[in-house]
Amino acid sequence: MKNYFKNNIGMNILLWFMIVFAVGAVWIWHSSSNSPESKKLESNIAEMNGDYSFYKHAIENNTEEHYIKKIDKDNINLSSKINDIKPVIQQSLEQVYNQTKNTSDHEKLKGKIKDLGSEWSDILSQISEPTVSQSGKEQAVYDSMTDLKIAFGKYDISTKTMSCYVLVNWKSPVIAGTAQGGSQTLKGSDFFTMDYKVTDNSFSNVQYKQAMDGAEK
Repeated sequence: MKNYFKNNIGMNILLWFMIVFAVGAVWIWHSSSNSPESKKLESNIAEMNGDYSFYKHAIENNTEEHYIKKIDKDNINLSSKINDIKPVIQQSLEQVYNQTKNTSDHEKLKGKIKDLGSEWSDILSQISEPTVSQSGKEQAVYDSMTDLKIAFGKYDISTKTMSCYVLVNWKSPVIAGTAQGGSQTLKGSDFFTMDYKVTDNSFSNVQYKQAMDGAEK
């Protein structure tokens, strides 16, 4: 952001010189005559003054210092927000990947992960629903979460949101009856991206992708 404003200092100074020069020209023209050219020049100066006011306002209101003051004014401690929400995410995902073993667990799941909001909770509920065979035997989707990574992106001061990225590595329960007559454990990764609103700890615009990493016999 600093480079952006440094690069615009030249434009800022140039506008000042243009305005000073133009004001002097208007004074000379106006003193000597009241010609159409003079009036046109006066109109151009007024327009330039308006443009300069716009750029000046934009520069004054988009410095790093302004952003820091705005965050302070909103009473937002980003580090504290991130440190507080990470355990909430981890504990909720542990319920999904480590504790949802059957239909009964799944029915209680949404209540246990409600802090993630309805949008994310709905996705997690859908992907973790146990399957039921024709014989009535239930099979959990996940056995356990083997790794979890949580990261946050740039803070958007206008919407008070941060991009949030969550990567879950997992393994499935042992799956019997493969084509070779044996059993295996599937391994995969679930990747979630979303917007995290710091003012109410809500998640929105949740996107989900899954990748299979292979199988273990």
